[in-house]
Amino acid sequence: MKHPLKRAIFWSVTMTLLASALFANQANITLLNATVRPLQWVAHDDKTNQEVRETHCTAFSVNPAHRGWMTAAHCVVNSLGLPQTEHFLIDGHPATVTDVNVEDDIALLQTSNWGVIRGLKLAIRAPRQGDTLETLGYAWGIEHPFYFFGYVSSIEFPNYVFAQMPAVGGQSGSPVIDTSGRVVGVTHVGVGSTSSIAMSPILGFTPYKALVAYDAGWVFSR
Repeated sequence: MKHPLKRAIFWSVTMTLLASALFANQANITLLNATVRPLQWVAHDDKTNQEVRETHCTAFSVNPAHRGWMTAAHCVVNSLGLPQTEHFLIDGHPATVTDVNVEDDIALLQTSNWGVIRGLKLAIRAPRQGDTLETLGYAWGIEHPFYFFGYVSSIEFPNYVFAQMPAVGGQSGSPVIDTSGRVVGVTHVGVGSTSSIAMSPILGFTPYKALVAYDAGWVFSR
């Protein structure tokens, strides 16, 4: 491997793997896997004339005692901001939309007779530039979730915080957590995608202050 370009690629991949090993927080990965689930629609398959489950977004547990879940509002409303007519499922279990905040792109759902034991808690403070962040979501409708970590790159935009971490189609509604495993935002948008597979190098998520205002002392686990 004497060619300069090959050496550069080798070291780039090596450093990425080392960084992943260094910063990946196994406790947080376990927590995310216990609290994050695929948000699905019941759709009609014209070819088979049967109803099928389609994963479109991600939801996460915020209040397990009441089977409460949070996602992005654009996952459950149409372009006019009105509730969609689809039947929603969380990991295959029927769910009802209970509240929508289109302005901040946050929505709550409730499962009727199923839930998980754990719920995510709201962060104690807002993320700061350079803070390490983690997220997990069901991208591209694939059965198994994707885990990503990155850094806060900008907190200057009024409706978004931007992080240097991947954003993939279907990841909307995923929780963005800090190193303590608490929620600092909800995934909304990817910035800078240059391909047809909907993968972006920059992730945009809800400002912390919007979550604090929305929480009002009852949404998140205590």
